[in-house]
Amino acid sequence: ASPATTPATTPATDPFALLFSSRPPTQHRPACERRSSNADAVPQMYLSGDGARLASTGRGVAVRLQCGEAHRPEKNWIAFTVGSQLHLVYSLFPHAVLLSRLGDGMCERLWSTASFPPLNRLAGEGSLRIHGSATAVRYSDDSFLALMHTLDDAGDYATLAYTFASAPPFRVTAVSRALPLPPTAFPSALSLPTTGLQDGSRAEKLLVGYGVSDAQSRLLVLSRGT
Repeated sequence: ASPATTPATTPATDPFALLFSSRPPTQHRPACERRSSNADAVPQMYLSGDGARLASTGRGVAVRLQCGEAHRPEKNWIAFTVGSQLHLVYSLFPHAVLLSRLGDGMCERLWSTASFPPLNRLAGEGSLRIHGSATAVRYSDDSFLALMHTLDDAGDYATLAYTFASAPPFRVTAVSRALPLPPTAFPSALSLPTTGLQDGSRAEKLLVGYGVSDAQSRLLVLSRGT
């Protein structure tokens, strides 16, 4: 569900890695049951480093990330790389970041902060649940840009962009207002491509890929300064 690509830690051999949430394979479900039935196994996070093979054949090998909890659903983690190391935002509040190993899925929770008051207030609204979305992208020399979404009791989504520091402990530094998306929109992709303008200059656009009502795929295009 909602797979997200992330730059590979070994770009010379693999162009990208794939992070996704899935129910465990049938033969592994006994270790990940919520109740006694294997059919009720909960989704877990998986990571495939077979970027080249996925691109050419659509097939690859994935490993379960060894963090989180096996007895409850795990999803909506945000991947980003610092140098050759893969990091994962495990939760938004607190802003908990894992250091992960691509080859075998081992990971460790090393940093956790809750020092940005607007996000603290948003998390304090008991009717909202806050989750991560897509993959973080480099926004400046000292920050990453990522997406989060809130989910209310009526099942409506609101998507926000946020930035966090590019160095440990990866503190949240800014949160946007809700993006202009319908309440049934779920964000799944984020990109900052550089585009050419008619006057020959260059400008960056913020591209947000999202699905609507689990039936349509759409793209929101914003200027970086929006």
